[in-house]
Amino acid sequence: MKRIERIQIASRSFFFEEDAYRLLGDFIEQIRGFYKDDGGDAKVAEVENRIAEMCHDRVGADGIVTA
Repeated sequence: MKRIERIQIASRSFFFEEDAYRLLGDFIEQIRGFYKDDGGDAKVAEVENRIAEMCHDRVGADGIVTA
C-alpha cells in the first residue's frame, strides 16, 4: 500500500498517493522557477487554482489522487 499525503491546493484539500504528490511538487517548483519575475506569484496561484479544479474533477472513487 502506498503512502497517502493530505495536501491543500488553492485552499482545497486533497489526498494524494506519494508518487502523485512528488510529481505535483516537482511540477509546481518548475512553474515557480519559470515565473520568478514580478507577478510570478499571481501566475503560480492561477496554475494552482487550475490544478485544484482538475484534481476535484478527477479524484478517484476512494477520494485519492493517483499518478
